[in-house]
Amino acid sequence: MPPLIYLVRHAEAEHNVSRDPNARDARLTQRGKAQCARLLETFPAHDSIDLVVASPLRRTIQTAVLSLAPSLARENVEFLLLPEAQEVSDMTCNVGFLREELEVEVQKLFGDDESAALAACRKINYTAVVDGWNSKKGIWDSEKSAVRARAAKLRAWLYARPEKIIAVVSHGNFLHYLTEAWVEPMYFEGKTATAKVTALGLTPPKGMIFPFLSVPSLPLELEYLYQPIAIKFPYTISNCCLRIGTSWANCETHQFEFSPNSNEHEAHLTETAESKNARKHFGP
Repeated sequence: MPPLIYLVRHAEAEHNVSRDPNARDARLTQRGKAQCARLLETFPAHDSIDLVVASPLRRTIQTAVLSLAPSLARENVEFLLLPEAQEVSDMTCNVGFLREELEVEVQKLFGDDESAALAACRKINYTAVVDGWNSKKGIWDSEKSAVRARAAKLRAWLYARPEKIIAVVSHGNFLHYLTEAWVEPMYFEGKTATAKVTALGLTPPKGMIFPFLSVPSLPLELEYLYQPIAIKFPYTISNCCLRIGTSWANCETHQFEFSPNSNEHEAHLTETAESKNARKHFGP
């Protein structure tokens, strides 16, 4: 039976606050660390997680260590870094370090932290952090076709894993590709846009306040330039700031299972009914 998957977006990082995409491999802010502390208290599966997977970027490693420490403290739980889970765009904030450099950076991140974090760091398996993973070329390219292929590869890999429950800590934009759930743009012109909400097949009621809209097909370089706002339906955004890139909030967590027609060659994720019922807003 294929595993159950918990998907987690990283906590607030430096580039989320400064809106500066030039911060190399952005780290968590103090607020982001506080978000991790809250997730640590509320995460429902610390005792049942069999495997933790994270993007090799610093903010996802930090989020995994600080949020999933009880899971990682269990002897048989592995902690793998997978470049397939890295963020989409090639902006500097999404460009990681080579393996040797990354191992040094991780020690810097947690050198002054409590022993649980240090113990979790010692469990990190860097084997998959291959040369060129941070090149944003070839299979790591930011072009949509490459990202879709990378997401498909990760889904198939997860499907074939022997573990029963896996936690994956990744990035807001990439999680849309991984789950194949989107807020689809109708058009974009200047500061006016109309979008249809189709994430996970749900349509919010007319007049409902939606926390933010995502328009993933817009140029990736715009991803971090806009702040989220509250928007009323039907779906018109005009003369306002538009959140581009993701509708996953920092540290947001959802539970997914594989669709019945999935196999080791082509696998697809579906959010569980339990996960849908547990949250109070629509979309991932």
